[in-house]
Amino acid sequence: MNILSLVYGRGCHDTSAAIVCDGTLRAAAEEERFSRVKHDSAFPFQAIEYCLRETGLSMAEIDCIAFPEKPFRTGPDSYVAAIRRESVRRLYAHGKTSWLNLAHKYALDVVRGWNWGMEATVADGFRQLRERYGPLPPVRYYEHHQAHAAAAGRDVG
Repeated sequence: MNILSLVYGRGCHDTSAAIVCDGTLRAAAEEERFSRVKHDSAFPFQAIEYCLRETGLSMAEIDCIAFPEKPFRTGPDSYVAAIRRESVRRLYAHGKTSWLNLAHKYALDVVRGWNWGMEATVADGFRQLRERYGPLPPVRYYEHHQAHAAAAGRDVG
């Protein structure tokens, strides 16, 4: 099984890509290696290209894409719940002006077509990936800390 792993998203720095073939890491790179921008947060297209070249695989030969975040927010972790928590926190901590600034930021997100089901940066990255490579293999989402534990060889059930 050939797995492409991506690290990318809102607030993410050091974006990267890696390819694991039948349980063995075959290629990995951070985007900053190619862009020459320290802690680059851009979608890791160049890192993906490097990994595909290094392994001799095409995107069509990738069986799945692993993504170490769950960018779909629901319930208490939803974008709307985050707005509510942050609004209340700012209103109490910094007063009405800070709260209005936050409300303005969220209003701009809506105007810009923010995808309420998925974080905008992640949705945009996958859209660009589909434009570049065509249909993508299935994407599997994992909790961030489960991905760290898996990389360390721990069973996280």
